[in-house]
Formats: sequence, C-alpha cells, structure tokens
Amino acid sequence: MEEILNQCLSEKNSVDNENKKLKKLLEENKKIIDKIGNKEQEQLIQIQQLQKNIENLNQEIFNKNNIINDIQNKDKQQLIQIQHLKNNIVNQNQEIQNLKNNQIQKDDQNKNEMEKMIQNRNQLENNNKNLQQQINNLNNQIQQMQMNQNINYNQMNQVQIFIPYNNNMVSVPSQPIKKLKMLSQYPTPTKIGLANIGSACYMNATLQCFSQTAPLTEYFLNPDHKNIIKNGLFNINSNNLRLAKEYYKIVINLWSKNGIQYYSPKDFKFVLGSLNKLFEKMEPSKAEDMIAFFLEQIHKEINLVKPPDDNMPNLNLNQYNRKQMLQHFVNEFKNTSKSIISDNFFIVTETTQKCQNCKNNNTPNYIYYNYNIQNIFIFPLEEVRKYRNTRLMNNNRMMMNMMRIGMGIPMMMQNMDLNDNNEVTIDDCFEFKQKDDLIKIYCNLCKQYSDSIYENKILSLPNILIMILNRGKDNMYNVILNFPSEINLTNYVINAQEQYIYTIYGVITHKGPSGQAGHFIASCKSPIDGKWYRYNDSIVSEINDFIKEVVQSPTPYILFYERKNNK
Repeated sequence: MEEILNQCLSEKNSVDNENKKLKKLLEENKKIIDKIGNKEQEQLIQIQQLQKNIENLNQEIFNKNNIINDIQNKDKQQLIQIQHLKNNIVNQNQEIQNLKNNQIQKDDQNKNEMEKMIQNRNQLENNNKNLQQQINNLNNQIQQMQMNQNINYNQMNQVQIFIPYNNNMVSVPSQPIKKLKMLSQYPTPTKIGLANIGSACYMNATLQCFSQTAPLTEYFLNPDHKNIIKNGLFNINSNNLRLAKEYYKIVINLWSKNGIQYYSPKDFKFVLGSLNKLFEKMEPSKAEDMIAFFLEQIHKEINLVKPPDDNMPNLNLNQYNRKQMLQHFVNEFKNTSKSIISDNFFIVTETTQKCQNCKNNNTPNYIYYNYNIQNIFIFPLEEVRKYRNTRLMNNNRMMMNMMRIGMGIPMMMQNMDLNDNNEVTIDDCFEFKQKDDLIKIYCNLCKQYSDSIYENKILSLPNILIMILNRGKDNMYNVILNFPSEINLTNYVINAQEQYIYTIYGVITHKGPSGQAGHFIASCKSPIDGKWYRYNDSIVSEINDFIKEVVQSPTPYILFYERKNNK
C-alpha cells in the first residue's frame, strides 16, 4: 500500500509538473496568440488603407483617361483645322499666283502705256509754248480788268482772280454807321460780370459780347427808345416785348455806375426759356443757337414796321429779269423791316439754281434772295480745311504741269504735303462759303430729277459780322483758324460799291467735349478805352496780351467783327 501510495504521489507530482508546464505553455501560447492578433489587426488596418489608396489611384486613372480622351478629341479637331488651313494656304497661294500673273500682264500694259506717254511728251512740249502764250494773254486780260474795275491791289494781302458776275446786277447799299452819343457819356468801360445761374455760361458770354456791340448798346441806352423797348408797336406774341425789356435791364445794369461787381440775369433766362424751349431748362446750350434766336426775337419786338403775314415768295426768272428781281426784293424788305437789328446784323445773299440737264444750263432756273439774320456765317472748319487743301493741290498740279517741261519743278512744290496743313484763314472760310454745290433736285423745266448747281453769292454784308466756328460733334481742335484783328471782305461782295473792312471786338472761347457742354468765356474790346477784357461769368479781368491770350488760343468758338467804315 505504501508503495502504491508513493507511486501515486510520484505520479501526482509528475502530473503537477506536467500541469505546470502545460500552464506555462498555455501562457506562452496566449502571449504568442495576442502578438499574432495585434499583428493581424495592424495588417487589417494596412489592408484597408491600401484599399483606399487603390480606390484613389483608380479614380485618378479614370480622370486621366478622361483628360487623355479630351486631348485626343482636341487633337482630332486641331488636325481638322490644320487641314483646313492647309487647304486655305493652297488656295491663297493659287490666288497669289493669279495676282502675280495679272500683275505681269498689267506691267506689260503699263510698259505699253509708258511708251505712249513718251510719245505724247513730245506733243506736250510742243503745246507748252502755246499754253505759255495763252497764259501771258490771260494775265494781260486780268491786268486790264483790274484797271477797269479800279481795284487797288496794293492793299491786298494776296492776288485773287474774279470773274465778272453780271453787269446788270444792282448793288445793295448797307446801312450807315451812326456816331455813338450815349456811350460817349461813359468815361470808363464796364467791368461788371454776370452770375452763372446754372450752366448758363453760354448765355453770359453771348450777352457780354452784345453788351460791347456799340450800336446795339447805344440803342438800348438811348432814352428816346425806351417807349418802343417797353411797349412796342405790334403784338407779336401773347406777352409782348418780354425779351427786349429784359435785355434792357441787362444793359442798364452792365453799364451801371453804381459800382456793383456782377448782375444776375435770372429774369432774362426765365423769359428766354419761356420763349424757346431750347433754353427752358438749367442745362448747357449752344451759344450759336442763343445768338440766332436773340437777334431774331429782338428784331420782331422792336421792328418799326408791321411784318407781312407770309414770307416773301421766291421769284421766277420768267416774270422778272435779275435786276428787277433784286430791286423788288430790296424794296419789299425795306417796307417790312426797320430796327437796330436789321440795320446792323442783316446779310443779303443770292442763291441761283442751274439745272445741268436743261439745254440752256448757263441761265439760272431760279433765284432765291435771303435778307435776315439766319445768314450768320457758320464755318465747318474741317470741311474748310479739306476744301482749301484740295483747291491748293489742284492749283499746284496745274503749275507743275506748266513748269514740268523745260522750266523744272521746285523741290518745295515736289515735297509739298497739303494733308498735314491744319491751319485755315478767314479767306479760306469765305471761299468755302461761296463755292458751288452740286445737288440732285427736281427741275420744273425739264420735269425730272437732275443735277443742279447752286451758286451762293453775297450781295451785302452787315455792320456787325458774326462768325461761328463749327468743329463737329466732338468739338475737335485739330484745325487752327488764323483770324486777324482786321479783315477786308470787299472782294467777297458782288459788285461792291463800298469797302467792307472789319475789326474784331469780341471772341467767345470754348473748352469742353462739344459745342453745348463745357465752359464759355467772352473776351471783348471795350468801345470806351479800346482795351480788351475777359468776362468769365461774374469775374472780369483785363487782358494784357490780346494776341497771345486770345488770337493764339486753340479754342476760339465765335468771332464778333464790327465794320470799320462804309466809304
């Protein structure tokens, strides 16, 4: 038993040992299993991250594939465009080749024409002597005409050739220039400005120039005319003589001796706007519109004779000869117009219409006479420049043709480029104004639409001459007008029996984008002391250098000239 017990204890011990070993192994296995579990978890995480990376890579590959497809499509389109360009280049090369062929043919033709020109040159050389002889004969005839007309060319700046107009034409005498009695009572010039009552600088500048217009101011300062200014003779509108009465206030205050610095023309502006909607609002307007309406309205209000109900009709040549027509027209005007405006501002013009389709196209079909202030001279400077340059270019070509053979061509004429000449003169403006215009119009004689030549002639000029320099919609100052202090316009009046010599006394300058917007300033020569003053709304200052500050200014807009004499 004891042995069995010992054996059992021995086996138990061995079993316990084995159990300890098994436990130890189990613990070690558990640790190993835990380590393996942690590694598997990390591997799962890595696998998930790899799957996400693979998905992102697949998306990038998809996007790049789309980009590649787009590029391939664009490449196809570019290839198509390149093919079209190649085809166009081939066509253009073919056209160029055709042009070269045509040019070769033209060169051949030019060679033939050159040979003909060389052949004709000898003929021109032979004709040149005859032409020179004819020119000499014409010069002799011109000199004879000058002697017959008693023209004193020593007083002219340049020689001009005039064709006799009509021996039966009667002259239109101008009104005599009256002596200034009222202004002689003012020992000092007026230096009173006008307040700008809201975009009215155009009106202020115009009123200041009219205030320095001696015969007009003389009339309004004369107490003998106070009754006609206030009451008038004829009812021409519902509120009779409103503008004349308001301008009378302007003159009285501008020539006041009370020492005021400026006067507000608000009442005049209100009446002006009520008579003409152009000046109704407090907005900028054109000074030229103000001048035309002012003179016309003042004439109506202070006219000493009753105006006709209808305008005088244009006379037909079949009823009167030209001399009778003009005399009839002058008499009709004198019977219907008598005022300080008609005496000093009115212009007489004649326009003749000659149909070029009629057999006798040298005789005018119709003659139109105009005797009113609507003939204020408006000169479009850009058109004047083009007309002057074209005329000079044609004259130069004629001179070059005459001088080409045997005499040589001066280098100055060969290198002359008239397109770059942006300066014009008063003479250029009047030459442009009197040019013939070709207009397509219905002719009552040949009963069809045909080209007609309109000839514009000046029969008489006023004592006060107003010139407006039209610079276009953009009011460009690229054309420069050289205007002198004194001008002689006698040669532009048909059959003038008296001298038309003018001196400048007023200039309206304008700065701004157009003739309506911008700012207007008046520069006037005082009839009292002969000095020049600048009227900038309410500010009046003396001008020290008229030539530099006014004449050479790039922005003259309106010029006022007064007649020097009428002898």
